[in-house]
Amino acid sequence: MTMHDDEHGVVHCVRTTAQPDKKGKELKKWREKKRLDLREATGAESSADASSSWISYPGLFAGGGLDVMTALLLRRVLPTIEKKSKLRVLDYCSGNGVIAEAVRRRAKKSKLHLLDADALALEAAKKNLDGDNVQRVLSDGWTSLDASKRFDLILSNPPVHLGLAADFAPLREFLRGLPLRLTDDGVAYFVAQRYVPTRSLTADIDSLRVERDLLDPRFVVWRCARAP
Repeated sequence: MTMHDDEHGVVHCVRTTAQPDKKGKELKKWREKKRLDLREATGAESSADASSSWISYPGLFAGGGLDVMTALLLRRVLPTIEKKSKLRVLDYCSGNGVIAEAVRRRAKKSKLHLLDADALALEAAKKNLDGDNVQRVLSDGWTSLDASKRFDLILSNPPVHLGLAADFAPLREFLRGLPLRLTDDGVAYFVAQRYVPTRSLTADIDSLRVERDLLDPRFVVWRCARAP
């Protein structure tokens, strides 16, 4: 810190002679081993049927676990997925893969894509979900996702805050990109707080049909599809 006042500071940073930690030894020191309990989202009666070992790191959303909004989203969507489905699924703003893991438990043959702007979250997701049917994409919004990719199902609990202030720009970008990313019969579901002005955010997106699918005292699950 080279200069500061009561609200702001100037930080001077220089590269050291230390070599990059290519094997991740330093990162491993911060790794948190937990249990992911999906009972609230799946309706399973026992933790044995709905829990698994889970990797997180400090600072990840909801501590790297299942939060109340994601649980609401999954309770609505999972029953609509046939267990033998081979869907192309995108977990948008995936974090360390909670939504993708819940979908995989429901439909093991589905192709999962996890997209997030946080490299640390995707590093945790790499530990949590592996296999040929899982791909991870480091991307700020849609920017780094292959333009040819289309999905049968897109799920998201998108951020609507920057710090403590409301910021709907990420949600707006998510919604604007959906018509180009859904298959003809594809659907997207996302969850948001009731005060989020989803109708206003989608008013000029003529190629997207958006409807309120589930109303909670605090949250709303929205369903989106390509307009005919």
